[in-house]
Amino acid sequence: MKVISFLFACLCSSVSLIFAPVEVFADIRVDTLFTDAIVYGHPQADTVGTKDGEISFIGNFNASKSVSDAKTEIIDLKGAALYPGFVDNHNHVFEAASDAGGSCEVSAEATLEEQVPFLKICRQNAKPGRWVIGYGHYLESILSDEDTRTPLDVLDSIFPDQPVVIMEQTSHSMWVNSKALADVGFSARTKDPQGGVILKEDGLMLGILLDNAGDLVMEKAWNALEGKFNQSYDGLVKGLQAVAANGITTVGDGRLYWKRGWYEVWSAAEKDGNITARVSIRPWVYPEGSKRQQLDFFKKIRRDDQEDLLVINQVKMYSDGLLENGTAKVLQPYFETIIPQYTHGINYIPQQ
Repeated sequence: MKVISFLFACLCSSVSLIFAPVEVFADIRVDTLFTDAIVYGHPQADTVGTKDGEISFIGNFNASKSVSDAKTEIIDLKGAALYPGFVDNHNHVFEAASDAGGSCEVSAEATLEEQVPFLKICRQNAKPGRWVIGYGHYLESILSDEDTRTPLDVLDSIFPDQPVVIMEQTSHSMWVNSKALADVGFSARTKDPQGGVILKEDGLMLGILLDNAGDLVMEKAWNALEGKFNQSYDGLVKGLQAVAANGITTVGDGRLYWKRGWYEVWSAAEKDGNITARVSIRPWVYPEGSKRQQLDFFKKIRRDDQEDLLVINQVKMYSDGLLENGTAKVLQPYFETIIPQYTHGINYIPQQ
């Protein structure tokens, strides 16, 4: 199947198609003609014809009359550019457009105390007693020796009675409050989970969870959403619509959190005919839990038919974290790190 994506209204005024290199592919009647176009790779052509979603003609409009008839739909692009479909091999289309992924947006530039007005707006909009999921800050902006309060103190002062998790810009750390920590069973005595760090100072938690420690809290929050499936489904469809509107015909979604029910959402979208691009989804390899269980699940859902719009033949696995938060695994010790107990970083997955 050829995927066709249209982009009529954008700054570049373009339409996106998947192209083949020859001008006339078969002696068939086309069902659609795109005319008055600047055709990428074919400077002498102004028209592209398709039949059942596959390109079968590239040439000028006069020549297209030999492969068209009265039933052929003619779309006048009025001088717009016609490009090959774009491939985005690292996209989080499921999360990016979903309201489930966060209703509380904080500032990317603000210091810890400067985040307070943003957090108060989130508090006003929050449903009492429900998880608050947010995003937007940078870790270094809310961790400073000049702060008189910790990130945990600030979040607790505004959200004393409901769990909050806020994803950092890199997605490799979470800012959480005491209610969220309690809901997942984290205390000052809790050992760091595999592939993650519960940030502490003088034995006290700071409200910052690095890598997999934060992922565990976000998973708890996502699975507690009201109408989780419908919110996830609507977000996925919205993301795919944005992909199509920007001329992206192939997507690699590099993070399928299947323990959040995301595989079932993709399967339902496929069944409903709502997948509008060719998509390779990569199931997440969890640092904790049974290796055999995960491998059995991957084998069960594996799909490798390249004619399908949904392909599942890869997985996503982190080896380590980020240099910015000290969780990247390095050969020499860090000169400076917020996790001095891990002088060389951490492994997501046990090295052996």
